[in-house]
Amino acid sequence: MKTRTGHHRRRSRGVALPIVLLISSMLLVTAAAWLEAALVGARTTGNLEDRVLAFHSADSALLRCARIAHDSLPEPRNVTGPLGSEPDKWRLKASFEGASANALMPFTT
Repeated sequence: MKTRTGHHRRRSRGVALPIVLLISSMLLVTAAAWLEAALVGARTTGNLEDRVLAFHSADSALLRCARIAHDSLPEPRNVTGPLGSEPDKWRLKASFEGASANALMPFTT
């Protein structure tokens, strides 16, 4: 009986190390994936914050320019003219992006 137990121990003696290495490598890969996902989320949040800040800065600049242009009109001011209201289509995304970006081409060719 003693030889049978000793023989069984000798065969299973080196099994623990590969199992521990496999589990620890799986944990390492999982932690690296979580870290990468967190970094992507942080970058996305930062980019969105920059985009919102740029939008609001541009919006306030447009309002300021419209006020300056409106105040420069001689009395009586025509509020129904081109400076009395918002420019057409400036809030549309298509006005600033793509081949038909009207806002980026102020002068006709």
